[in-house]
Amino acid sequence: MSALVFLGVTLVLGWSVLRESARRRRWKEAERLSRCLFVLADLRGK
Repeated sequence: MSALVFLGVTLVLGWSVLRESARRRRWKEAERLSRCLFVLADLRGK
């Protein structure tokens, strides 16, 4: 029984870590895209 509890906790923690890393990766990609768009807008304005 305790092995099942340990396995469940491990799975939940692993899922949480994977979800957080995916969220950070999306955030970085969005930030990079935002910078590129601002640079392009600045170039078009000149």
